[in-house]
Amino acid sequence: DIAYLGSHNVIHVRLDAGAGQGKIVQVHVSNFARHATQTFDFEQSVVLSWDRDAVVLIKADQP
Repeated sequence: DIAYLGSHNVIHVRLDAGAGQGKIVQVHVSNFARHATQTFDFEQSVVLSWDRDAVVLIKADQP
Protein backbone atom coordinates (compact mmCIF):
# COMPACT_ATOMS: atom_id res chain seq x y z
CA ASP A 1 0.00 0.00 0.00
CA ILE A 2 1.10 3.57 -0.69
CA ALA A 3 -0.62 6.53 1.00
CA TYR A 4 0.16 10.21 0.28
CA LEU A 5 -0.42 12.27 3.44
CA GLY A 6 0.89 15.68 2.38
CA SER A 7 4.04 16.01 4.50
CA HIS A 8 4.94 12.35 4.07
CA ASN A 9 4.04 9.07 2.41
CA VAL A 10 3.26 5.83 4.23
CA ILE A 11 4.37 2.70 2.39
CA HIS A 12 3.74 -0.89 3.48
CA VAL A 13 6.65 -3.13 2.47
CA ARG A 14 6.41 -6.94 2.58
CA LEU A 15 9.72 -8.55 3.56
CA ASP A 16 10.81 -11.34 1.24
CA ALA A 17 13.94 -12.71 2.94
CA GLY A 18 15.39 -13.62 6.31
CA ALA A 19 13.63 -14.19 9.62
CA GLY A 20 10.96 -11.58 8.83
CA GLN A 21 9.90 -13.15 5.52
CA GLY A 22 6.28 -12.30 4.72
CA LYS A 23 5.95 -9.69 7.49
CA ILE A 24 4.87 -6.12 6.70
CA VAL A 25 7.02 -3.10 7.61
CA GLN A 26 5.33 0.32 7.66
CA VAL A 27 7.67 2.99 6.24
CA HIS A 28 7.21 6.77 6.54
CA VAL A 29 8.97 8.79 3.82
CA SER A 30 9.16 12.58 4.33
CA ASN A 31 8.25 14.82 1.40
CA PHE A 32 11.08 17.37 1.60
CA ALA A 33 10.52 18.82 -1.87
CA ARG A 34 7.37 19.74 -3.77
CA HIS A 35 8.29 17.34 -6.60
CA ALA A 36 9.40 13.82 -5.74
CA THR A 37 12.96 12.93 -6.67
CA GLN A 38 12.17 9.25 -6.18
CA THR A 39 8.84 7.55 -6.74
CA PHE A 40 7.56 4.16 -5.63
CA ASP A 41 5.20 1.75 -7.36
CA PHE A 42 3.29 -1.36 -6.31
CA GLU A 43 5.29 -4.64 -6.45
CA GLN A 44 8.55 -2.68 -6.84
CA SER A 45 11.57 -4.19 -5.08
CA VAL A 46 13.16 -1.84 -2.54
CA VAL A 47 16.01 -1.93 -0.03
CA LEU A 48 15.29 -0.87 3.56
CA SER A 49 18.09 0.72 5.59
CA TRP A 50 18.53 3.20 8.43
CA ASP A 51 21.27 4.95 10.38
CA ARG A 52 22.76 3.04 13.30
CA ASP A 53 21.71 5.90 15.63
CA ALA A 54 18.06 5.58 14.54
CA VAL A 55 17.56 2.10 16.05
CA VAL A 56 15.19 1.74 19.04
CA LEU A 57 14.73 -1.69 20.63
CA ILE A 58 11.25 -2.50 21.97
CA LYS A 59 10.63 -5.41 24.34
CA ALA A 60 8.21 -8.05 23.05
CA ASP A 61 5.71 -7.30 25.85
CA GLN A 62 5.51 -3.58 24.96
CA PRO A 63 2.89 -2.34 22.46
